[in-house]
Amino acid sequence: MQAVRGARGGRRLATVLLVAVLATLGSGAVLAACARVQPSTAGCVGAPDELVTGLRQYLTVPATLRNAEMVRAAASPADYFISAELVRKGVPTRARGPILTWFGPPTSPAALLAVDTNARRYSSLRRGERVADGGPAMESRGCTYRLLGSTPNTRCIALSGALASLCQKANKVSGP
Repeated sequence: MQAVRGARGGRRLATVLLVAVLATLGSGAVLAACARVQPSTAGCVGAPDELVTGLRQYLTVPATLRNAEMVRAAASPADYFISAELVRKGVPTRARGPILTWFGPPTSPAALLAVDTNARRYSSLRRGERVADGGPAMESRGCTYRLLGSTPNTRCIALSGALASLCQKANKVSGP
């Protein structure tokens, strides 16, 4: 019985200390500690249409790709991390799909390596070394993440005239 009382007293003390620390730091520190860090998207470059079209032939499910973005690999300037959103056939246009990420030269889809779980599951490209969180691989995924569920028509809807035309040309979707 004594051990149970001691454990309860320890929990109460820990709770009191936690409340005191939070009161000292203020609510801003709590929010900062709970906030999710978003990857930088400063190095985003749209993937060439030919690359996206070529990648579609390696998909193992009836689907297409959209919102393909790439980021140059720091260690190998000729290689890029390329991420795209998978859109399964029959899924509503604005539905968000999983992000697939590959690594390699953007000139040849066959030379790319599948470096994340989704690219390994939904494409038949060779497996590459898994990428760690952070760095250009995560930045590539962040570039695509910010566009999930969007198509040129939904991204450019608030624009009109020449701006809408430019927006749609810059945000092409690789169709079936």
